Amino acid sequence: MAYNIFDDESKTIEEKNDAYSRKREQEVVRLKSFYDFSTVDGIKSIPVPCTEVNGDSPTGRVEYYLRGQCFAKYYKEKNIALAVECVRKAHSLMFISDMIWKYDAYISDITHLHNLGAHKQAWEEEARVDSYFRKVGIYPHLSIRDFPNVFAYFKWKRLIKEMEEERIRKRSIRHEYYRLQEYLPALCPKSLSGYSRMKNSNSKAYQKILAQAALYGVDII
Repeated sequence: MAYNIFDDESKTIEEKNDAYSRKREQEVVRLKSFYDFSTVDGIKSIPVPCTEVNGDSPTGRVEYYLRGQCFAKYYKEKNIALAVECVRKAHSLMFISDMIWKYDAYISDITHLHNLGAHKQAWEEEARVDSYFRKVGIYPHLSIRDFPNVFAYFKWKRLIKEMEEERIRKRSIRHEYYRLQEYLPALCPKSLSGYSRMKNSNSKAYQKILAQAALYGVDII
C-alpha cells in the first residue's frame, strides 16, 4: 500500500497541512499544463467532459478548481467576464460529474455572481441549473422498498416535503434580495441574512423598502 502522510499518526497537524497545501499547488500546476484558465476563450475551450485530466482526489478536478481558486482570483479582481465563465464551465462539468454535487453548491456559485454585480448572468445560470434539477431531481429517488417499514417511508416523505418548502422559502427571499440589489441598490441591505431578518420581523425598515420598491415598480413579493 502506498504511503499516505494523512494516515501517518506520527505526523503533526502542521506537517499534514503543509503536505495538503503542496498537493493542492501541484494539482493546480498540473491542470494549468492542460488548459488555459486565464482567458474567456481558454475556459470556454475546456472540453466537457474532461475526466482524463482530473486528479485522483476531488480537489484535483477541473470543476473544483474552476469554482474554487480560479473563481476566487477573478472575484477578488472583479473580473466579471472570467468569473462568470468559471462558473458556467464548472457547472457544465458538474452536471455530468461522477461526483454528487448538491443543489446548494450551484446556488452558492450563483450567489457569488450576484454579489459581483453580474445579475443578468446569475439569473441565466440559475435558470440553467433549475432546468438540470428538474430532470434529475434535488432529492434522492427512493421508494417504499428502500425503507424497513411503511412508517419510516412516510417519515422520510414528510421530511422531504419540509425540506422542499424551506428551499422554496429561501429561494424566494434570495430572489427578492438580489432584485433589490440589482434595481434598487441604495435601498438594499448589506447582506442577504440581514434582509432575511428584516423581512421575518416585518420591521419598519422592511416596510420602507416595500413602499419604495412598489414606487419604482420592483416586485419583491
